[in-house]
Amino acid sequence: MWVRWVTPIFVLLIGLQGNAEGFVTFSPSLALSERYNDNFFFTEVEDFRESDFTTMVGPQLTLAADDRNWNLSARYEGSLELNLRHPEENQYGQTLAMNLHLPFASEQVRRLDLRITESIAYVPELPAFSFGSSSSALPREANQGIQVGRTNTFRNRAGINLGYTWTPLFSTALSYAHLINRYQGGTLEDYFVHEGGLSGIYQTSRRMQWTVSYFTSVTDYEKADSIAVHRFDLGDLYHIDPTSTMNVGTGVAVTPGGETHWTVSAGLGKTGPSGSLSFQYNRGIGTGGGVTTTATLSQNLVAQVTQVLGRSASVSLRLGYGINDALSGPPIKITTQEIGAGIEMNLLSWLRGGVNYSYLNQQTEGGATDQDARRNLVMVTLTATAFPLRMMQ
Repeated sequence: MWVRWVTPIFVLLIGLQGNAEGFVTFSPSLALSERYNDNFFFTEVEDFRESDFTTMVGPQLTLAADDRNWNLSARYEGSLELNLRHPEENQYGQTLAMNLHLPFASEQVRRLDLRITESIAYVPELPAFSFGSSSSALPREANQGIQVGRTNTFRNRAGINLGYTWTPLFSTALSYAHLINRYQGGTLEDYFVHEGGLSGIYQTSRRMQWTVSYFTSVTDYEKADSIAVHRFDLGDLYHIDPTSTMNVGTGVAVTPGGETHWTVSAGLGKTGPSGSLSFQYNRGIGTGGGVTTTATLSQNLVAQVTQVLGRSASVSLRLGYGINDALSGPPIKITTQEIGAGIEMNLLSWLRGGVNYSYLNQQTEGGATDQDARRNLVMVTLTATAFPLRMMQ
């Protein structure tokens, strides 16, 4: 499966190599982790909770290309799981994320900007929340604030964005994205999402820009009717200073039956030599995350603080909070909270170590009975990183 997706990247590199005026950098690393999970299958019945110790080992490969005509960033992560108490669950999970920017498009049509994104994951379970990583700017796949039990998940998210700059202050973008989400075993709901839209960006000042957008999406469930959603949004991005940004947005989403729901987004970000801070809240229409075959009113809050301790160590705190309410069908409400902390340190010039802990609690109201699931997870990780290799120049 992975050859089918990885091969086009290298075909692209080879095809453009003759005209290359930049470079391609390849950064390999190998990660080894020991993990303890006190609710391995994330069951909601206390008497059936099972713990396990897991050894995880796998490569982390980063590719960065910078050329006059194209820019590419790609990251592959693989992880072989070896479970002490549940060897039948041993498997190899992997993810691949790619961002491709094609500046040469503006040479064919002046002021045109073309970007392509791809994210593929085959993992034993998707995390409920996506927390930032200092090792990669590529997004991490998550399950919109819903933690499901251990189930092999295949997810493919592809998108294309076509932008056009009309004036130095005003630009527009036409975009399309396609999402495939499949769960193995039949206990969760597979779904497919098509989303397209048009947005306009106006730079009101050096620090502030406004965005107005319209998006429409269609979610196809394998066991239920398709659901269409229309969304109108107005947002503002403000650069407080060179290292700090703030975003605020609001709008409306129209769901089947003509129901209208307010959408909200608000965030704050800061990076600096002493650490980083990120905070993002979103209220919108979700897919149900495999739990339901209906749209949900989804609210998610994700926050992370990282503090640098001297030259060789840093500590982090993480918070995730999500609420998903089914908008039709049987009433169901899923509330998820996750709190985590960790420390990372440079042990050698090529070796980095870390210890992380997280606590996750999820309440499900509706269906046959109200349910409550909890999980504690502790992970110790060593990562060996080789010096970056320049592949061509």
